[in-house]
Amino acid sequence: MTGGHLSVAPGRPDAYPTIGAALLVATDGAVVTVRPGRYEENLVVTRPVKIAAEDGAGSVELVARHGSALACAAEALELTALVIRTEDADAATIDVQCGQLALEGCEVDGRGWAAVHAHDTGAVVMRGCRITNRAGVGVATTATVESVLDGCTLADFGTSGLVVGERAVLLVRACTIRDARGNGVYTSARGSAVLEDCGITAVGKPAVAADGQSSIRVTRSTISEAADAGVYLTTSGAVTIANTAISEVSGDGIRLAGGTDPVIRNCRTVRTGASGLRITDGARGTVEACEFVESSASAIEIGESSRPMLADVVVRGSTGPGVSVCSGAAAEFDGLAVHDTAGPAISVRSGAEPVLRKVKISGCAGDAIEAVRGGRGRIDGVALSEVRGAGARVGEDAHLDVGDLRMVAGGRVGLLVEAGGQAVFRDCAIDGAETSGVSIAERGAAVLTRVAVRGSGQAGVVVAAGARAELVSCHSTDNRADGIRVDSAEPVLLRDCTVTGNGKAGLRQTTPGSQLVVHNLISRANRFGDAWGAVAESAPVETRPTEEVRQDVGDALAELHELVGLAEVKRDVTALVNLNRMARRREELGLPAPPMSRHLVFAGSPGTGKTTVARLYGAILAELGVLPVGNLVEVSRADLVAQIVGGTAIKTTEAFERAIGGVLFIDEAYTLTAQERGSGPDFGREAIDTLVKLMEDHRADTVVIVAGYSAEMTGFLASNPGLASRFSRTIEFADYLPAELVTIVEQICAKHQYQLTAEATASLLAYFEQLPRGADFGNGRTARKTFEEMINRQATRLVDKGEPSAADLTTLDTADLPAVG
Repeated sequence: MTGGHLSVAPGRPDAYPTIGAALLVATDGAVVTVRPGRYEENLVVTRPVKIAAEDGAGSVELVARHGSALACAAEALELTALVIRTEDADAATIDVQCGQLALEGCEVDGRGWAAVHAHDTGAVVMRGCRITNRAGVGVATTATVESVLDGCTLADFGTSGLVVGERAVLLVRACTIRDARGNGVYTSARGSAVLEDCGITAVGKPAVAADGQSSIRVTRSTISEAADAGVYLTTSGAVTIANTAISEVSGDGIRLAGGTDPVIRNCRTVRTGASGLRITDGARGTVEACEFVESSASAIEIGESSRPMLADVVVRGSTGPGVSVCSGAAAEFDGLAVHDTAGPAISVRSGAEPVLRKVKISGCAGDAIEAVRGGRGRIDGVALSEVRGAGARVGEDAHLDVGDLRMVAGGRVGLLVEAGGQAVFRDCAIDGAETSGVSIAERGAAVLTRVAVRGSGQAGVVVAAGARAELVSCHSTDNRADGIRVDSAEPVLLRDCTVTGNGKAGLRQTTPGSQLVVHNLISRANRFGDAWGAVAESAPVETRPTEEVRQDVGDALAELHELVGLAEVKRDVTALVNLNRMARRREELGLPAPPMSRHLVFAGSPGTGKTTVARLYGAILAELGVLPVGNLVEVSRADLVAQIVGGTAIKTTEAFERAIGGVLFIDEAYTLTAQERGSGPDFGREAIDTLVKLMEDHRADTVVIVAGYSAEMTGFLASNPGLASRFSRTIEFADYLPAELVTIVEQICAKHQYQLTAEATASLLAYFEQLPRGADFGNGRTARKTFEEMINRQATRLVDKGEPSAADLTTLDTADLPAVG
């Protein structure tokens, strides 16, 4: 034997009887090989050596009756394939005060407060080891040097598996932690832990817990069968939980409290005994791309003034609300899908003020959205289907602002404002509600702007006695009872609303009074005549819908024909209207409708009225019953195309869904194919491919109009084989003639109470005849710009006149014309 290679074998004359005896003579770097057996020793190692079991794992057992079995004070110490334990309830099995202890394939069993304790400047590196301690902790570190556990199994603990405190740093990779009465991992003070590819199961407290100012990062790991929460965070330090699955825990899947602000990304909780995610006590946090499945309470519970941000979150199958926001919380959601909840999909109450965007709800047994008991909030972009309760319910003392909500496949009621509730509904569409599309109860108040209700089982909109309401640009069509029923004597305003095809009256006021104010109501094809104002109490008189429809369509066409110029456009649109009318009549007689595409190409220069004609075309098709609503949604490339892979399909679909039931108008559509080769991903073509599919899926209820310069639109149609077949009609918009531009200016003048002198009119014609028609020529926009320049010049001319008369202020003459150039 030499100092470099030592053998331990009791009873052999050429070997040392104990490990301690060998260490007394070992030099730095010595290798100590130990024969099988049980060695009752307390080792204190001060030199860098290696100790290994000669016959491999389990053959050498190092046991201490009192104190630690091994104390490391060496710069470096390596142990291989040893079984190390202590029988002392007051000592750690391994104590590392300084230096680095490396263990490979060892078993460490404790009977005291910790199996392995690293402190001061000590560190442990354990690979392929097994650590147990029925009395206490598995590994505890408070050292300032990083320790590492790689591929280890930690099992059967009286308290926690891993404890990281003070300023310690611990890296845990590909380890299993199970059967702990305490936490799987606990960090405190300023301790820091990283868990990668780990599994934690069967623990008595939260599987991962962090408090104080500690930090922790958990990635690609699993947590299951915790008797409490899966993850419980109160720390103010940096925390990331990513790509981690949590299942079968008795408490919350993830619980945030105490002002913590973690990042939680790509995580999933399944079958939690409480909420999938609970955020309380002023916590913040960013939650991204997570899924919460089969929660026994609210899938997501946010309260106590918490302020988290959540994006692209999915909730499935909760027994309580899908998302509950309460107690003054102000969460922000950007992308939320809630499916198959036993309670409401989203519940806002008790002073909460969340903001939610891009929400999808399906299979909800209760109300889709509720705001109650002082809850407030704003929700934009909501798609609802298979909802049994209300699409949105606003209770007493609550206030809800909802925009771009679409409800299909019916619910008990579309939008419900209960007694004492207040709501704002914008750009919403309710289709097929079992009772009313919109119901406003006594003492309730609501403002509805561009809300479309269709096919309700009762009245489209009901304003109950004692309620207040304002309806602007709303549509109520094909409802079984009245389009709009007003039972209230409180102030109710209807402006620019349309009621068509309803089973009773278009508008019916059941209580006579002067508080109902109606401006520009379009009512047609309803079974009974309207009854409001002076005729509120009169008996309903049945009308003749067919004649009314024809008259209304004529009115819409009249508005089209009142536009300046556009003779060819008017002829082509009128022909399309007649074709659609005859197709509708054939369907009424049981004849097959002729094959036709309602999608159009509007080709021509800017400012030639393409958007205006598109709006009128949609309105006409809605009046004919060809489209459900007829609203116009105008978009451009920026509204359809994202700059990330996969984002374009999402943006395009969202834009299209806003237009369902009406017209999607894509201005400068050719820019979707304008990318040059070699300039990166062709997201414009992705938008086109998505549009082609959506046009096919919604060919019966949505019209798409693409617009742009004539030559560029020809190239656009050639860019995708499906486009030319779907856009079989092109309407050319010619530039306005000089005389037509003069007429446009005259119309603008009349609208704003100005008039042109005869000389100014003649000079204006000459001005437009001489005006260059380059790339910046804007047709109708040029006419408006000219008018604006004229009133500016008039103001300059009159400013020194003292007190100009009304005639001075309303007259434009030749001096006010701009110069050509």
